[in-house]
Amino acid sequence: MIGDNIRKIREANKLGLNETARRAGISAGYLSSLERGEKKNPSMDSLKKIADALGVSVNDFFDDKYNINEDNEFNPTLSVKEQKKLDKQAQDIVNNLSVSLSKNKNSLEDEDYEILQASISAALQSLTLKNKKKFTPKKYRVNKKKKDE
Repeated sequence: MIGDNIRKIREANKLGLNETARRAGISAGYLSSLERGEKKNPSMDSLKKIADALGVSVNDFFDDKYNINEDNEFNPTLSVKEQKKLDKQAQDIVNNLSVSLSKNKNSLEDEDYEILQASISAALQSLTLKNKKKFTPKKYRVNKKKKDE
């Protein structure tokens, strides 16, 4: 994902691999292996240098707006009903945690509850989407884009 975004931003800026590497002060081979996904954990220093060379922030490398789906890629979504169900599950988990925390004389503030619930909800959503993508039979894998055409 990071490498793909770096490549897309670089190409959008009409910069070549060698020119970007030169501006960032890193080797073209390293940048190339980053873009191809061979290097999985680049240092923050390297990412900062590349971001400066491209005129963007490091956060842009993690942004989904650069992940344009290929026509043949299946990306499931959550329905409103599924979303409500996951939110309810997250709330139940937080309530159960708060009961066990109250027994230990540790209490969370309202803001902590909200953060905890949002984190659990995001994790449940991510897992649900991952499972939908993995376990949906191929004959049902139709993108909305293709379906609408």
